[in-house]
Order: sequence, then structure tokens, then C-alpha cells
Amino acid sequence: MQNNFFETLADLLKSGFSLKQSIQNISILYPKMANDLEKISVQLNQGRRFSACIQKFVSNTTYNQIAVAEEHGQLERSVVQLGKYLRGKMNQKEKLIGVLIYPILLIFLLTIMIFIFAKWLNPTLASINFNNQKNFFDTIYYQAIKTVIICIILGGIVYSIRIIFWWKKQKQITRHIWYSQLPLIGNIYRNFSYYYLSFNLALLLKSGMNLQEVCLFLGRFSQNSLMYQLGEDLRRHLLEGKKISSFIRKYPFLPPELVIFFNKGQTNAELSQDLLIYSQTTYQRLMRSIDNLINLVQPLSFLVIAIIIIVIYLSILIPMYSNLGGVYQ
Repeated sequence: MQNNFFETLADLLKSGFSLKQSIQNISILYPKMANDLEKISVQLNQGRRFSACIQKFVSNTTYNQIAVAEEHGQLERSVVQLGKYLRGKMNQKEKLIGVLIYPILLIFLLTIMIFIFAKWLNPTLASINFNNQKNFFDTIYYQAIKTVIICIILGGIVYSIRIIFWWKKQKQITRHIWYSQLPLIGNIYRNFSYYYLSFNLALLLKSGMNLQEVCLFLGRFSQNSLMYQLGEDLRRHLLEGKKISSFIRKYPFLPPELVIFFNKGQTNAELSQDLLIYSQTTYQRLMRSIDNLINLVQPLSFLVIAIIIIVIYLSILIPMYSNLGGVYQ
């Protein structure tokens, strides 16, 4: 529902409605949100910022973006972009569900087939074993395969537990470095970071802030947030007299193109405009990278299903051929 909320809010703000009027109209258009929107309206009437009013209803990422935009009079622009991003995210979620329906159905049918085979067909094959050869499920090959699979599963569980404990101990900034280096989804995460950070930095620079002032502003966020930790690290980096380019290269989730932008010697207004254009480019790249990953899901699912089918057929045919061989000897 968040995508509907931000899309409608953006349309109403662009049409000239005030923030309070927009919230009231949305509660009429979407009755399911009425209770939450009523709470937001009450807090707005008490003089609270919009970002503070919606904080408990949205993710930290969304809250931070709204807070940055609201501080510098760019709420409408940010809301428009959020609505666009959340709508794209919803469309891709629906596409992923559509792609997975058929493979999930096949896996369900295969599970039933395996159960039937193990429960009824395998004992029948064993009972007609003419030459007293071992059934496939009793052979050393099957036992070895089963042992390897169990070891892989147990190893994966142990490794996952270790990762979870390690992850909980890390600072946000370390976690985001790890996210950006993951296979397959690491590229998607980097594109999201490039888009998110460049868009928010553009809004801050557009308001006339320099980098030191940006760091001070980010210091107002939660100490456990990426924005705060990134701002603190940048502040220390600048106080030590180091170049901004070395800071950008330090983190894989920061856009490498920022080095080029900062070295052009532009004014804040020009730099902000370049970053806004860049953020739109990276947004399109992000959507394409997610679509490409979704397009891989179905072929990979069918590959796994094909392997399972082959294993099932082999487990049936090997004992049968073995028994036939015994008949003709």
C-alpha cells in the first residue's frame, strides 16, 4: 500500500493541495489506511514534521529520504521519486510471483511423485529383484550421495548461523559493504545504493550545503543508521585533510562516478543537477538488473526440476535393467 500512498500524495501535492489536505483526501480514497492516516493527521496538527509522523509506518531507508527532503524543501520531489520506486518494486514482485507459480507447481507434483515412489513403487521393485541384487536405494552409491547431501545441508546451516551471529555484531556500514559484495544480489544492492545516496546527496547540495554541513546534518540521524555512520566517517576523513576521492573509493556501495563529479569543480547547484540526472540513470539500471535476475529464476528452477526428474528415473530404471539382466543370464 505504500506505493499507492506515495504516488497519490505526489499527485495531490503537484496539484496544489497542502500536505494536510492531501492526507485527508488519501484517507477517503484508501479507507484501509484511514486509521493510520488519522494518526498522521493528528501529529501534523500538533506541529510535528511529516517524516516523524510516518516514521513508524515506513522503513528506515524511506524515513531517511523523506527527512532529508523535508529539511530542505524538496518533499514533493522526494515523494514523487519514492512513489515511482515503490511502484516499480511492486511490479517486479508481481512479476517474480508470476514467474515462480509454474515451477512451484511442478516441484509440488514432483514431491508427490517422490513420496509415491518411496512408499509403494520402490518396495515393489525390491520384491521382484530376481537376481537378489541390492536395490538402488541400498547401494553404496546411493548412500554416498545421501551422505554428501546431508553434509552439504548441515554445513550450510552451520555457516548460516555463523553469518547471522557475525552480522548482528557488525556496524551498519560494515553490513552494507558485505551486501555489496554478495554474488548475484550484490550488483543489485550497489545499484540501489548508487541511486539512493546520489539522490539524497543531490537534495542536500541543492539546498546550498557543503560537505562539512552535510556531515553535520547526517549526524542527526540514528547512530545505528547508515546515514549517520557514513556522515561520521566522512567528517573524520575531511578533518584529517584527506581527499574526497579516497573516501569514495573506500566503500564499494558509493558511486565511483562521484569522483568525476567532485573533480569537475562545479558549483553546488551544478553538482546537484548532475547528481539528480545520475540518480535517474542508476534507477533505470537498478530496475533492469532486478528484471534480469528475475528472468534467470525460471530457467534455474526448471534446471533443478530436470535434475530431480532424471534422478527419479534413474532410481527406477537402474534396478529394472539390473533385474532384466538377471533374467537373461
